[in-house]
Amino acid sequence: MALDTKTRRVLPAYVKLFQNNMLVHLAQQSRSQASPPSAPKSRAPPGPPSPPSVLRVEIATLRSELAALRAEFEEFKSSYESSSSGDSSSSPSPSEVHAASTVMPIHPPSPSSSSTMSIVQEKTSHPQHTWIQPILDHPHCLAFFHHVDSSMVPIHSHAMPEDIHQTVMVMYPKESPRQLGFDSNGDLCVAGSGPGQNVVVCISADETFPLPPPIPSLFS
Repeated sequence: MALDTKTRRVLPAYVKLFQNNMLVHLAQQSRSQASPPSAPKSRAPPGPPSPPSVLRVEIATLRSELAALRAEFEEFKSSYESSSSGDSSSSPSPSEVHAASTVMPIHPPSPSSSSTMSIVQEKTSHPQHTWIQPILDHPHCLAFFHHVDSSMVPIHSHAMPEDIHQTVMVMYPKESPRQLGFDSNGDLCVAGSGPGQNVVVCISADETFPLPPPIPSLFS
């Protein structure tokens, strides 16, 4: 047994045996560590350097292309700036632009444009037919009459011409209704009657609407 039965301590003989075993173990380890290392294997002589990879070649190609593009951009930029400076010096003055924009066409846009006014106003009735202006300003008629201007003289008739397929009907409180539409020539026509299926917009005129001129006779 390794313990003394009386003192419950480790026996000296066992301690000495343990020390001897440890010394033997340490001696074996020291011999193994002191053994000469094996001779290193001879390495093969270095070969020639490997050629550059495909990726490096592509990077070099892209860099050269980028440099060429930059050179082209700088050349374009300098030529554009020089041309812009030349154009700005030859640009017309604001007064010349305004004068050119107010030039009227030699020929009227339609046969009904018999007005002698020098300036045509859009979405405005003819000066001699101002009774149409409230109809032009009505919110339900803005799209239908969007191209009417102050040079258009309405053509009055007893019944709507057959080539008019869309009309606006205006109901007056103290006057017979009127239908307005555009014929194939773009003329504004006004009539006292027309096919009901051609009416696309119907509005009720109040007391503020001027009364239209009388309807021409059927035999006129």
